[in-house]
Amino acid sequence: MFKSVYAYVRENISLLADSYPWGIPSPLPAGITLPGSEASLLERNLALKDELHVAWSTGSAHERLRLCHWYISVWGGVRRNDEETLRLYANGDEATVLARGKQGIASWSKAFTIRDPKRFAIFDARTSIALNAIQVRAGVEPPIVFPALPSRNKRVVAAQLVVKRLVSAHGWQKVDHHAFYIMYCRLVEEIAVKLCTELKASISNQMVEMLLFANAIDLSDELCATYA
Repeated sequence: MFKSVYAYVRENISLLADSYPWGIPSPLPAGITLPGSEASLLERNLALKDELHVAWSTGSAHERLRLCHWYISVWGGVRRNDEETLRLYANGDEATVLARGKQGIASWSKAFTIRDPKRFAIFDARTSIALNAIQVRAGVEPPIVFPALPSRNKRVVAAQLVVKRLVSAHGWQKVDHHAFYIMYCRLVEEIAVKLCTELKASISNQMVEMLLFANAIDLSDELCATYA
C-alpha cells in the first residue's frame, strides 16, 4: 500500500494549494487568529490546526470541549454528537477513544488532530475512499481495504459501492476496524517524512491527509467510471 499511496501523493502534492477546498466558518473560537484572505485555504487550515492545538494544550477541560465542539460541529459540519460524546473526544483517555474503532471516527479523529497534529490526522469518508481508490487504480493485490464511512456525497457513496463489489468479487479482506487508524496515521506521517527528504520541501502529515481529502471526489469518479 505504501508504495502506491506515496507515488500518488508525490505526483499531486504540488497542486494541493490550488485544490484544497475546505472553507473556514466565522466566527472563530475566541483567541484563534489566522492569516488573512491573501492566504490560501490550505495555509489558513494548516494555521487553524496549529492554533487549535496550542489552545487545546493550554486550555481547561471546558475550553478543550469548546474547541473540539467548534472544530467537529462548526468547521467539520458533524452535528450529531451529544455533549457527553464530545466531552469524551475532547478530554477522554486516548486509549478509550481509540478503542471505539471506526465508530465516530470522522468526529474523534478531528479532536485527536487538535490534541496532537504531529501524531494524528483526520480520517473520514473521503480519506478512506481515496486510499481505497488509489490502491485499486495502482493494481495493488491485495489492497488494504479501509472502511466505508457515512457520507452525504453521492459520488463518494457510489465509489464505496464499487469497492464493496470488488471486495466481494475478489475476496479481499477488510482492515481491522479497531486497528486501522494508527496504521493510517503512521502511513501519512511516513509519506510526509519521505517527501520532505526526496523533494527537499516542508510537507507534513496534515498536508498528506488534506491531499487525500481534496482529491477524493475525482478519485471516486475515476473508480466508478473504470468499474461501471
